[in-house]
Amino acid sequence: MGGTSYRLIQPLHKSPLLTCSRSDFIDRDSGTFPLSHVILGGEVLYDLDDYIMSLKMPWEVKQIAAALRSITENAFRDRYFWIDQEDYDGFSIGDEGYEYTWSWFQEVRELSDRAADAGRHVLLQRQLGIHL
Repeated sequence: MGGTSYRLIQPLHKSPLLTCSRSDFIDRDSGTFPLSHVILGGEVLYDLDDYIMSLKMPWEVKQIAAALRSITENAFRDRYFWIDQEDYDGFSIGDEGYEYTWSWFQEVRELSDRAADAGRHVLLQRQLGIHL
């Protein structure tokens, strides 16, 4: 997995961006399905020190896609600015960071829509311990 893919997931998996709470880090056990499954949720295929790989089943992908479509840009922006800067691993909280994160959120939403429409699985990998 290259740097671009890592950058896609990094801003989205941390913070309350995909939940309705101000909880710290989103993990497989926090948040509410289907938003809790966007990045780290699903069937864990690999989980060691270097990365986590999780598989979303087609029925999960359909629900994830619908949930992502329901998030407006205003709601996403509000959630983005809930992020605690100290917990954000070197990323800067601000308008530039928001625009970057919003653009990747749209990519994830489009991927989810395409996979849902085609009845496909989604496999995501999250590298650990890398700071760009």
